[in-house]
Amino acid sequence: MSINSCFLVSVRCFTFNHSSYIKSTFDGFTSQQTNFPFVCIIVDDASTDGEPDVIKQYYNENFNIADKTIVKYQETADYTLMFAQHKTNKNCYFAVYLLKYNHYSIKKNKFPYISEYNDVVKYNALCEGDDYWIDSSKLQKQVDFMESHDDYSMCFHNSKVLNETDQKRTLVPIRDREYSADELFEEWIVPTASILQRHDVQIKILEDKNIINGDINIVLNACAHGKVRGFSDVMAVYRIQCNGLTIKRATDDFLGLQKRYINHYKTLKRIYPFLSNRVYKKKMADTYINIGTSSLKINMLEAICFLIKGFAYSPIRFFERVVNLIK
Repeated sequence: MSINSCFLVSVRCFTFNHSSYIKSTFDGFTSQQTNFPFVCIIVDDASTDGEPDVIKQYYNENFNIADKTIVKYQETADYTLMFAQHKTNKNCYFAVYLLKYNHYSIKKNKFPYISEYNDVVKYNALCEGDDYWIDSSKLQKQVDFMESHDDYSMCFHNSKVLNETDQKRTLVPIRDREYSADELFEEWIVPTASILQRHDVQIKILEDKNIINGDINIVLNACAHGKVRGFSDVMAVYRIQCNGLTIKRATDDFLGLQKRYINHYKTLKRIYPFLSNRVYKKKMADTYINIGTSSLKINMLEAICFLIKGFAYSPIRFFERVVNLIK
């Protein structure tokens, strides 16, 4: 029997230029105490800050690369793969993919590479290369819950915020209860590093080029196929740093990003029609108002048109925003 068929969970970690953070991420993975084997799929997207060397060093120092019955090394035109078992945590395995060219920049799909480890499990967990786990029982707690609650498709938990920027960013506290799709859509409260979902639900995700944020697609897809549970346990750290994709998008081209959100929200409403019109219209109103207020000094006529559209979607939200601006 292949070792791959033994894994209950895959931990997916897509990373780029996280050389200063990735060791903490890996330490969080290897500290997990479980009664099941799990595989951490590390995909470095041709980092330019020395991260591939950091990954190789961690792998060589902490994994049993002498056991040729388990170790796998594969070289292709697209990536180098290294697979091994942790020296002391026998339930922990790493499958490291060092991509030879940046896939994000050319919008090339990475998932076909990792299918042999990602598609053979019952559950998928997520953690980006600048976040990390701080509770060694995180995976076990989440899996135990999912194993005893077949009607749930995903669970998530509280995280600490480590803010390395001058922007004020907080996370809404998560309570021990079920969360609705409207709640999760209206205000983002799900740290990526907290997500554990059933794989048979994950493979049903509908992709669309208009969707900007993949996380909300993951969460709403889970809502479409089962219940979603929140845990109050603080089991991860969500890092906000200047080079993070979310911050860079918002900083480099705020106006352009907001305009893209129009089709983003329309697409999500089309794919997930169970989202309430109230929440959908509020999100659309906010987007049009953001564009309008940001365009006032650029093109007054266009700005007014966007503000009118925002009012049309939700007059109540429009006046809420006006009141907040006056304050």
